[in-house]
Amino acid sequence: MRSEGATPARKRRLPTRDGWIVGLATALAIACWNGSTWFMGALVGKAGLAPTTVGLILAIELAATGITMAAMTPIIGRLPLRRWIVIGGLVVIACQLLSAAPLDLPWLFAVRTLSGIASGAVYALASAAGAAADDPDKTFADAATIQLFISLVIGPVLGTSLDHFGQAGVFAGTAAYGGVCLAALLAMRLPAAPVARIVAAHGETPAATAPAVRLGMLAIVALFGLSTNGLFLFLERLAEQAGLTGTQFGLWLSVSAPTSTVGPIIAGLVGTRFGRAAPTALTLALTGLTAGMIFSLGSPAGFGLGYTLYASIYWCCYPYLFGLSAALDRSGRLAAAVGSMLILSGAAGNYLAAAVAERFGPQAFGWVCVGTGFLAALIAVPLAARARD
Repeated sequence: MRSEGATPARKRRLPTRDGWIVGLATALAIACWNGSTWFMGALVGKAGLAPTTVGLILAIELAATGITMAAMTPIIGRLPLRRWIVIGGLVVIACQLLSAAPLDLPWLFAVRTLSGIASGAVYALASAAGAAADDPDKTFADAATIQLFISLVIGPVLGTSLDHFGQAGVFAGTAAYGGVCLAALLAMRLPAAPVARIVAAHGETPAATAPAVRLGMLAIVALFGLSTNGLFLFLERLAEQAGLTGTQFGLWLSVSAPTSTVGPIIAGLVGTRFGRAAPTALTLALTGLTAGMIFSLGSPAGFGLGYTLYASIYWCCYPYLFGLSAALDRSGRLAAAVGSMLILSGAAGNYLAAAVAERFGPQAFGWVCVGTGFLAALIAVPLAARARD
């Protein structure tokens, strides 16, 4: 018997309408996350704020995003998507425009926190919309591909804006990026509330997910987020140890961005043709293994190729995680919780990585990445089996 959400025999290769909706809405939601590097440059290098102050502002904004997603989980399945995505998107854009002007520090904290709350709301709605789609696995794969292609454009735009216009340019550029995403969403016919869509398609309300299943899914995502985000804390140092200059490191990051799109494209093509457990567990284990491998690569070419391979596998795993959450709960509640856990575990991953490195050295965290990847894969196998129809 085929798994719920299994890949149809004749799958369209191009992104579906659901894929575009989820991809654009997620891109809008994580606009500030993608722009954090340039925000740091604008607020420290141009506005003259202390790095620790800006770091705290960005940490609070990201925490507000994750907490908002978690808080919306119980009600996310019944919210009208069009209304709340538009409201949340407009607030995100307004916060960027306000941040473009010089603000007193308390006001800047308030505006960035509000931006994080609105971003969390849009991200939660996008995740729930993907879970309720006709084919969640392909939808999330398409959405990840779209996000990656958008990120290829936004980086150079914000970098140029920072060089020429400073703080005002970076935040106005982010607002313009969000405005384009929102305009494209408004041009589409957004689907109904997730639960209403499931009822219309299947004639029944999605069943509640057992607490043990929810905890298992969130444990997988927490392990995934702890290791993958912790890796980025050391990435520049590892590149230097491998013999890369700063320019060469930046070049490899630029190369890895477009090649990373191979990951979600493969996920979209393969889907659940070979079941759900095998690709989910395999990509989780390989994400941890390649992350750990980066800590032991001693040549510039080895580091560059290793990181490129890791990034591709990471983005192949990403849609499988959301696809599994959708198969376990079509209402979107679990998908929203997965997005929240990705963000919150990312913050915890930085602390864990620093603590492990301080006590045992950076290479020890490479083994943490490998261990968390394989542990997450082991937990995923019985959960994927439970998701079968």
